[in-house]
Amino acid sequence: MQADKPILTKEFLSQFKGEQDLTQFFTDLYKQALNQMLEGELDEHLGYGRYARKPVADGNYRNGKTEKQLKTTYGKLDLQVPRDREGSFEPQLVKKRQTALTKVEDTVLSLYSKGMSTRDIEQQIKELYGVELLEGTVSRITSRIVNLVTEWQQRPLQPVYLMRT
Repeated sequence: MQADKPILTKEFLSQFKGEQDLTQFFTDLYKQALNQMLEGELDEHLGYGRYARKPVADGNYRNGKTEKQLKTTYGKLDLQVPRDREGSFEPQLVKKRQTALTKVEDTVLSLYSKGMSTRDIEQQIKELYGVELLEGTVSRITSRIVNLVTEWQQRPLQPVYLMRT
């Protein structure tokens, strides 16, 4: 890469007519990146790349893709999650049965810990990320930590003394 040449040229930027075009570009780029990272995870799991010759002794191989809708900071994304024949592939980037990326979940947990109702959280997520969460989804996310928070709140406190020196 040449240092004197800018990465974003005027010609490239001129294709965007407004904020919506630019947002859509980044959304598409994010979606492509997630799909490629999932493919990379499967490559690692199988031990060979998509068009590489697979080891003869290994009976596991690619077995198509499943569509998955994921709620993200960019809105809803339709991903293509690759599968393997044995069903042993467990993606780490977007885990099985995961419907939202952690940033949305972290926001829900943060708002819940500050005492907001599930209905208020639902509205905040919609305003912040443009994603509609059902009240049950908010409850499911928060139920993960309720037991831990309750245990922490009810733990016996250790006596702490300030010592003068």
